[in-house]
Amino acid sequence: MKALEVARYFITLNKEQCLDELIDLSKLKLQKLLYYAQGYYTAMFNKPLFEENIEAWEHGPVVREIYDALKHIEGIYIPTNTYAMSDSEISLLYKDAKELIEDVFSVMGQYSAWKLRERTHNESPWENNYEKGQNKLIPLEDIKSYFKPYVNVQN
Repeated sequence: MKALEVARYFITLNKEQCLDELIDLSKLKLQKLLYYAQGYYTAMFNKPLFEENIEAWEHGPVVREIYDALKHIEGIYIPTNTYAMSDSEISLLYKDAKELIEDVFSVMGQYSAWKLRERTHNESPWENNYEKGQNKLIPLEDIKSYFKPYVNVQN
């Protein structure tokens, strides 16, 4: 799966949640949701949700490909109507991936972008890999190890 598919599904979930009043998702918050989705999925299924790497940037974990895909958008918010998935695209998502993304959105989506940023700054994957002025790779193993105690996997 590609990180852009995961990102677009988060944008779609945000759109569905905010039907009465369109509230676009911020780029910063989306990056943190991607990090949490990757963390929980990797810890639960022993494989990454998406193939792109996550890096430790000043404001927390970032998927560079998503940053690059959205940096042309003026302001901090992603236009929902441009990036939301169609029903046919959603139907192509794997069930376990779809459910985990929904769970992460349900739990972590309630927090502001800055609250999620603050949280990630207190978690070892970012803390152990961040170096001021550099965008260093956060090894997937660091992410998996951090999230493993938070998931209950039944085999």
